[in-house]
Amino acid sequence: MLVRLTGMNNVLRNLNTYVNNTVKALESVSSDYAKAMQAYSKANRPWTDRTGMARRGLLGYVLSEPTRIRTRIAHQVPYGIHLELGHQGRFSILQPTVSQHIADYYRDVERVVRGR
Repeated sequence: MLVRLTGMNNVLRNLNTYVNNTVKALESVSSDYAKAMQAYSKANRPWTDRTGMARRGLLGYVLSEPTRIRTRIAHQVPYGIHLELGHQGRFSILQPTVSQHIADYYRDVERVVRGR
C-alpha cells in the first residue's frame, strides 16, 4: 500500500523559516548582552584609569558560527591578562561581568527557544 504525502514542501519551508527567525532572534539577544556586558565592564572596572586604554579596550561582541552563537567580553590591551589574573584577581572585571549577566542571558535565550 502506497501512502502519498502532500504539503511536504510547505512543512520544510515553514521549518526553514522558523529556524532562520530563531537564529536571528538569538543573535539579537546575544548582541544586546554583548553591548550590556561591555557597558557594565567599563562602568564597574575595579582599577583606576591611568591612560584609559584598558577601559576603552573592553569589548563585548558576538561570534555567529554554523552550530553556535558565542557572546563574549574581552580585553583588547596586551596587559588585560595581568588585570584579570594578577594581583590576586583584585582588578578582574571579565568574570564578574559574565556572572552579573548570565542568569538573565539564559532566561532570554530560553524565551526565544520556547517561542515566548
